[in-house]
Order: sequence, then C-alpha cells, then structure tokens
Amino acid sequence: MDLLSRAHIIKYHKDCIKNFGIASNEALGWKNKENQTLRFENLLIIGDLSGRRVLDVGCGTGDLLDFFGQQQISCIYTGIDQVKEFIELAGGRYKTVPDTSFLLGDFWSADLASYDYVIASGALSYRNSDPHFIYKMIFRLYSLSDIAFGFNLLESVELKGGGLVAYDKGRILAYCQKICPQVLLKDDYAEGDYTILMYKEQGKENSNGSCSEESGSSN
Repeated sequence: MDLLSRAHIIKYHKDCIKNFGIASNEALGWKNKENQTLRFENLLIIGDLSGRRVLDVGCGTGDLLDFFGQQQISCIYTGIDQVKEFIELAGGRYKTVPDTSFLLGDFWSADLASYDYVIASGALSYRNSDPHFIYKMIFRLYSLSDIAFGFNLLESVELKGGGLVAYDKGRILAYCQKICPQVLLKDDYAEGDYTILMYKEQGKENSNGSCSEESGSSN
C-alpha cells in the first residue's frame, strides 16, 4: 500500500476515534455492534479454530477475540493493525488472555509467520490507488494460511468516492478460484456484503460439516 492510501486510512480512524470514542464500533468503521457481529458469524464457519494459530488482519481493538470468547473458542491468536491507538487498547484489554498477541504494523508489508487460519473482517475494503491491490492482498494473505483464509468485502457502498470501495463478487470469486482448490462464497446474510473462504485442501470441511461445491473449484 502506498503511503498516501495508508495515511488516509489512519486519518479516517483517528477522526472516528475523536468523534465517537476509541471503544466504539464507529471508531472501527462499523455502523453498530450487530453489523460487526453478523460478519464475524459468517467468517466463523471457516472451520474449527480451537487450538489453532489464527491471524486477525486489521484486528482493531480485538473484537474478534472477544467474539471467540463468547463462542468458547480458545485459539493461539495474533492480531495486527496499523492504528496505534487500537493496538494499545487491545493489548491492555486482553493482556491476561493466554496465547494472545497484538502487532502494530501493516499486514501488506509486515514480516509475518504462517498461521493455520487467516481472517480479515473489513480490512480489505479501503480504497487504494493501486487497482490491483485487492488481488495482491488476497494472494498474500491466502499464502500465509496453512488451512484456510477468510475475508469479507463490500459489493456496494453508500458514499461513492469515499474511503471505502466495493468489489464485484463475481470477479473476486473468479480470481480466488484461480489460486485456490476450493472456494466458498457466502452472500446471503447482509445486503451489499459477502464473505469468501479459501481452503488449501480440496474437500476441506467447514465447522458446519459441509463444503461448497457450487461455489466453484479450479479443478
């Protein structure tokens, strides 16, 4: 990501922190808690995360980790975010949670290890000057996962020309199918939003005990 695009993202969140407070969902860019939780629920079908190494991309203040706790999921959790205020709050909030760490940095350039699961909720929806940025990031984050990578994107945005960008789900799905043996598309939970799950192994089951053949396979 170029420096200008990064600066815009950081400024956006700092303005939201100033206007709504750092502990608010609005500071993270979500309309409300329900809006955020709905997306977490659809990402959670990626698989059984218990005991697994999980990378939370654009972790904000660690709300996904809190959601894991509500679902009684105990994993080896790493969150990364470029907004210092978010990481500081998350680090303090969850300092007593075992196997938990937070990193301050850019997921597109940081030297990251591999993880069983990589999850990005809302982190890939920011506008970027590079038209190929989304594809580069999908490839990078998928490459970091040993089992699966899950992410959500916007199919439409309310404010045209703002800081968020929408992506045609057909094009994104087609790209994912080129680099991944099995892809699951979820687009039935919220208008203008969709989730894609990319599995490293053909026939890999998600936590509901099923895998999607209709979503398409490159095989």
